[in-house]
Amino acid sequence: MLVSVINPQPRRTLQTAQDLQQVLSSVREGGYLSLMVYNLELEQTRIVNLKVGK
Repeated sequence: MLVSVINPQPRRTLQTAQDLQQVLSSVREGGYLSLMVYNLELEQTRIVNLKVGK
């Protein structure tokens, strides 16, 4: 489950798909997106870094 966006700043809580779309539209191709993700099975969070674009 996606919890929040860490990067790009400022940190934002994700409550809807629209929140995520808004963040994605601000990230340039080749840029990085850092998300805090909650694992329901393990009941813990972790940071996931994704490169946007090619």
